Amino acid sequence: MKHSRSIVALVTIAFIVHVSSWFLPVAGAEYPGWKAFRVAFASVWPYDGVSDDSVLGAIVSTASALTNVWFALAFVALAFRRDDFSRLAFWGLIGSALLNAVWLVGAAGAPGPGYFAWLSSFVLLAVAIRMNDSVAAVGSHPIGGGLTSA
Repeated sequence: MKHSRSIVALVTIAFIVHVSSWFLPVAGAEYPGWKAFRVAFASVWPYDGVSDDSVLGAIVSTASALTNVWFALAFVALAFRRDDFSRLAFWGLIGSALLNAVWLVGAAGAPGPGYFAWLSSFVLLAVAIRMNDSVAAVGSHPIGGGLTSA
């Protein structure tokens, strides 16, 4: 079951990296990930007088903030072995990572470690889902009842 342990380890790392990205600096020490989320979601949930310059900016910012919900759904689906959702979860995570990469261009200043942790967490979870699917395709799920089983 070495393969199943590596999947569980990868999912755990993706989760820890994602959660820590909310507290690590995204752009300067005074700008942690949770604040970046609030700023990105400001067109829907007003925050500290922040506003987008354009409709496209508001759409991209809001969609980027909502990718965090997708991460949570994909994590839960993998944890509870929702095989019917895994392909959609995988491609949703890849799409989320590509959308979130938009902040590499046009961002005000160089992204900090929190941004890279956040971005990489989507890729790590997508890889874990793909690995889990390949194990399931050969006939034995890595862990009988999902990632929550012992």
